[in-house]
Amino acid sequence: MKSQYNMVNEASEVSFFDSNLYPYLLRFLSFKENYTAAIPIFDYNPNGAMDVVHAYITNVTTSTIEHKQLGKRTVWAVTVTDELNGNAASTSIYYIDQQDRTLWKQEITAGKRTMLMTRKDVL
Repeated sequence: MKSQYNMVNEASEVSFFDSNLYPYLLRFLSFKENYTAAIPIFDYNPNGAMDVVHAYITNVTTSTIEHKQLGKRTVWAVTVTDELNGNAASTSIYYIDQQDRTLWKQEITAGKRTMLMTRKDVL
């Protein structure tokens, strides 16, 4: 099987993160209650306009999750929206352990649909 690659050479006047990376980046930020931020991200789209867009941390609160073996864990509930889908409203909430930065749970709401992803030991 022969693979084909196309070289992409897009210039930008601002620094950015790859759109696939920013959810992982969240785990390494220093949060506090009511923290907000705008994260510049680049999403390659061969069929559309390419530009730097943003992911917005709109709120951070303290919450808890229940773990089967570890018991109650204190987490940051990080609410994020982004401009990746144009005008489509989508919100993600990442539940990140305050002690060891483990991502325990993620809720994604897009329109009337909600998807929940959790680590297997979370109740």
